[in-house]
Amino acid sequence: MIVAVISPNSDARELIAMALERTGQVEAVWSLPAYPDPSQLGDLPHDSGGCIVFLDFSDVAAAKAIAQEARKAGGFIKLVGMTPLRGAAGDLAALGIRYEIGLPPAVHEVLWVFAKLNPGSDVSIEDSPSGGRVFSFLPARPGAGATTLAVHTAAAVARLSQQPTLLMDFDFRLGMTSFLLKLEGKHSVVDALNDIDRLSLRWESYINRRDNLDILGSAPQELSETNLTERTALLLNFARQRYATVVIDLPGEMREYEIDVLRRSTSCFLVCNSDIGVMHMAQRKSGLLHGLALEEKTSVVLNRAGGLGMISPRDVEAILRLPVRFSVANAYKEITAAAREAAPLEGRGGVITQIENIARWMMPEGASSSEQQAPAEETGTRRFLDFFSMGGRSGGR
Repeated sequence: MIVAVISPNSDARELIAMALERTGQVEAVWSLPAYPDPSQLGDLPHDSGGCIVFLDFSDVAAAKAIAQEARKAGGFIKLVGMTPLRGAAGDLAALGIRYEIGLPPAVHEVLWVFAKLNPGSDVSIEDSPSGGRVFSFLPARPGAGATTLAVHTAAAVARLSQQPTLLMDFDFRLGMTSFLLKLEGKHSVVDALNDIDRLSLRWESYINRRDNLDILGSAPQELSETNLTERTALLLNFARQRYATVVIDLPGEMREYEIDVLRRSTSCFLVCNSDIGVMHMAQRKSGLLHGLALEEKTSVVLNRAGGLGMISPRDVEAILRLPVRFSVANAYKEITAAAREAAPLEGRGGVITQIENIARWMMPEGASSSEQQAPAEETGTRRFLDFFSMGGRSGGR
């Protein structure tokens, strides 16, 4: 692959050359500080794997003339527009330009567009058929217990499978994993996202390790929103190539990057409990998941389950139109003690067994369906359904 950078901006030229040369997949980077005559595009070698041209639109007229000439190459030349503000150069698609990045660009933008335009690249945001499996924990609302379950289930997977397992905190604003596990590392998931082009070089400094469990914890610092979806995709695919199982704790805000992670996940757990407010939020989230065609990979973990007057799994399934795959009993004392010691739940006990049931289902070799925890029996709390619109069920309102 040949890359040409046409830009009077020296920072842009140097950054693109640096980023792509590190991939080892670029034969040469041509750096042009001035706009060439459009006819000179024919000088590009045509015996290679094609050419990507990063084109600076600071001079719109000069750049458009080059873009129009490039279209005559019949797809051999793939253009990337660089503008200080998206849309500042007008409709680039009309010039045959599919991708537009900032000026000067960020490294992750360069790698992202290179991956899109170079199918042979291993710097990819596309899902690979190989690699570890991804499990996302999505809270019905904050406080439903998704983070606690994600942490202890990931630890159980690592312990039981004896295979490399990764826990990533994708709640970039209010993530709690670092607090729960009292992580002492100086880096976080935000550092990994901000340094997406150097992951392989710096990965060991980003993670905290507990036996077979690696943790990319929550972050106190601010995170740039620029191309966040693309960066999380790159990070996720990087992780899948290193770990048998990847567990992701999501905030549940259903932002674009979260939806993309859900689509890339092997399976998603919607975590809720029988509190009426939580269940209402779970019903709304279930509607969004159905609208996104994600219901096939989503199941419910009913947290803090059991006890008199609690809603039954069957009623939860009727409300949410999603299967209740697991139930986990209320274990305030055990979880508080584990948080105090910054340790995963281990040993004997009903809650630990229930969490290990989830872990076995997630393990790389997989557990048979007969080993999955059966939904709890009916509790006789039918009136709970009256709080919800059941869509065709008698008595719903």
